[in-house]
Amino acid sequence: MIKPDYHGGSLVNLMQSLRAALGTGGSDACLPLTGLDLKELAAARHILLVVIDGLGENVLRQFPDSSLARASRRILTSVFPTTTASAITSLLTGRPPRQHAVTGWFQWLREAGVVATILPFVTRAGGVDLRKLGLSVPQVIDTRPFLADVERTCRAWLPEAIVNSPYSTTLTAPAVRTGYASLERLGEGLVQQLRLQPEPSLTWIYWPELDSCIHHEGVASPATAVLFEALDEWWVGLTRELAGTDSLVLLTADHGHIDTAADRHVRLEQHPELRDCLTLPLCGEPRAASCYVRPRARQRFEDYVTTQLAGYCTLLPAADLVAQGWLGPGESHPELDSRLGDYVLLMKDNYVIKDTLGDERPFSFAGVHSGASREEMEVPLIVQPCG
Repeated sequence: MIKPDYHGGSLVNLMQSLRAALGTGGSDACLPLTGLDLKELAAARHILLVVIDGLGENVLRQFPDSSLARASRRILTSVFPTTTASAITSLLTGRPPRQHAVTGWFQWLREAGVVATILPFVTRAGGVDLRKLGLSVPQVIDTRPFLADVERTCRAWLPEAIVNSPYSTTLTAPAVRTGYASLERLGEGLVQQLRLQPEPSLTWIYWPELDSCIHHEGVASPATAVLFEALDEWWVGLTRELAGTDSLVLLTADHGHIDTAADRHVRLEQHPELRDCLTLPLCGEPRAASCYVRPRARQRFEDYVTTQLAGYCTLLPAADLVAQGWLGPGESHPELDSRLGDYVLLMKDNYVIKDTLGDERPFSFAGVHSGASREEMEVPLIVQPCG
């Protein structure tokens, strides 16, 4: 198992470097990233932070002759769990999961009495907009957005489908948001933006297509190779067109992936004795599942997991995960304990554990993440000056 390196080698440390270089306020709970020159950051008129969802270091290693691989500066660790919900929230707040308390795709929100799908901001069962239940994103994720402290013009480029989502509008505030329909349109828009609006800026860019492809096709699939080639060509074109703009382009990812298979999927429905110990559906992630256990069933739960599931997962009390630093340093968010649950099932090898509610489709991904393998934890940092 690989723990996040919050002592100078994680995504959170990257954001701390940006804080330090741009002179913004922030917590000293995490140090700046080692191996990234703060003077280089501070001197750039424009900084672009490109986040490629799912671009693990193991994906980049498949293409050693690519332009992206040649521009790689170092390897970073993600956060824990290694999932978009937690890692993107860390990138957009500059805080580790311990401080923002977003601990997975599915989260128990005791303030509304529901299990939520946190990024779409809907209930897991039925997909009801949480705003109809009286909740807002700032209530649930009350950590201050990173961009709110940047004393530069801030912009955010996101896919059209999510540019105006409750999560996006809250966590990228007060940046000017722009939606894009394709990589080509994204590149054109970025170049035009920086040439027509030369004031010092910080631009956040998010591209989710690689993650979606790997989920459905796998890490080493032909479809992944085709999409990576398109990304590499886009990178070459973007950095060429930005020449002379005094820009520094940073590219990283929220997490990597590991391939799984149908015979590595543990179905909760096939373990009724385990399910009967729980007060809620599984929360968190399929490779880091948060379990809420009936107080009188704790011993039975522990015995079942450590005997019947010993080959599939490691049982970790949630409090131990926090104490051991998996979710980062600093003071815990007041809702962290309630959102992390009583125990976390940390899956071994390439196993996942899932339950199915109502009309949900059975889990069938080829590529997965959220665990603590090297494949999921390590992401690249790619740096390209465009002076």
